[in-house]
This record gives sequence, structure tokens and C-alpha cells, in this order.
Amino acid sequence: MSKQRVYWSTAEKRILAILVAEKLKQDPNVNTVYYVNAVQEESFPPERRRFITGMSQAPWLETAAYLHLKELHRLDALEEFATRPEPKCVSSLSDVELASELLGRLAKLLSPVLKPIVQDSVNESLATAFSQNMLDNAAKSAMATYLQSLNASASVPPRQTLDKKKKKKMVVLVGLKPNQYNDVQEEFGRFFDLRLWNAESNPMTQLKSLSANAFKIIGLVDFMSHDQTEAICSVNEPAYIRSSGGITTVKRHLADCLETA
Repeated sequence: MSKQRVYWSTAEKRILAILVAEKLKQDPNVNTVYYVNAVQEESFPPERRRFITGMSQAPWLETAAYLHLKELHRLDALEEFATRPEPKCVSSLSDVELASELLGRLAKLLSPVLKPIVQDSVNESLATAFSQNMLDNAAKSAMATYLQSLNASASVPPRQTLDKKKKKKMVVLVGLKPNQYNDVQEEFGRFFDLRLWNAESNPMTQLKSLSANAFKIIGLVDFMSHDQTEAICSVNEPAYIRSSGGITTVKRHLADCLETA
């Protein structure tokens, strides 16, 4: 009796992508297929393993692992920044220069949500310290206010503008089949407002309308007509990405778009 094929759940796909990304971070020169099979042996029960011989058997996995790998590198960079030693020349700074330096560092480290709240409070504290001719205590005052603001922010309602969710940018996909679009939507729908256009069910006027307002238009040129390409370029050529590959290439383009979104 032939073995029944294993279909991974969404959670298992996510775990597999994370584990493969961690392996690639340790040694990026090893074949990805090897890692896919190796992490299954290490972490998956026998009945949930599906060994592959090429990434074409799981095209979504390469993109998902790539995104997790980028996140791991980003976290490493943040950790390196947070643990790097302080400059030895700090003691030679004046009180005003030291306060300014601390304020600049705080601005970089604060999250976008807390920054507007905390920045106003820190500025007010420094202004008070300067007006009272307490330059030697300016840095301490700024740090104390920063800590107080972090504690207070948990109980103070955020500004109204922060409650609004950031609108996702629209990306138009041309030349994909519905099942391919669903695959892409599952992985990138949380990042972009993905719109599928195909000639069988949509008019050319809609392609122009969507393209004119799109952040990016990704077209599989092997499945597009010259008229479709002209329609896109006539309204938004700078946003048009010509893709000569398949679904995996489209996902790579979307992953790259995350850098500029």
C-alpha cells in the first residue's frame, strides 16, 4: 500500500519555515532542500514528515524561510546595537552636549507608538532644567521623564491618530491563476492589498484603473498580451515589475517590495 501524502497545516508550514531559516542563518551555503528534510527528522513526528527532492515541491517555503531569515538578521542587528560599548569620549562632553546626545539616542530607540508621547514630555523636562540653570542635571532629568512616560503610557489612551490602522498598499497581480493568487494571498495578504486581474473575467479598463492607483504591478509576462503591458505602462510604468518566472518569482518580488512599502 502506498504511503498517503502529508499535507502540512498552516502552523506546521510556519514552524518549518522558521526552523529552515535558523539553519540557513547558521550556514547559508548548504542546500535548502537538505535543511527542509533535516528539520523534519529533528522536529516532526514520522506521520507528519514529507521529504522533498526539490523546492518546486514546496515553492512557498523558500519565500517564507527567506522572510524569517531577514527578520533574524534584523534582530541580530538590533541586539548588536543595544549591546555595543559606549563611546569612551562621553566624559569629555559638556552637559548640554551630553543631554543632546542622550535625547538623540532615545529618539532612535523609542517605538513609533511611544515616540510622540515621550518626546513631548522629554522636551518639556529639558526646557525646565535649562531654565533653572541646572545643566548638570539635564541628562538625569531626561532619563527620569522617559521612564515615567513609559509607565504612564500603559494607562494613558494613545492619540487618536495612532488608533487608525495603517492602510495596506495595493499590489496588482496580472497573469496568475486563481489558485496561485490564493497561495500568494495566504503569505502576503497581511502586508499588501493584493488584487488579481485576468483577461478572462475583467475588462481592460479595470486593469488601467487598478494600475493607476497601485503601489506595484507585478505581471507574469509569459501569460500577458502586448495590449495588457501597454495598458499598465500608459498609466503607471514606474510601478510595473516584469516577471518572467513563476509563482516563486512573484513571491520574491513581493518580499523585495516589503523593503520599500
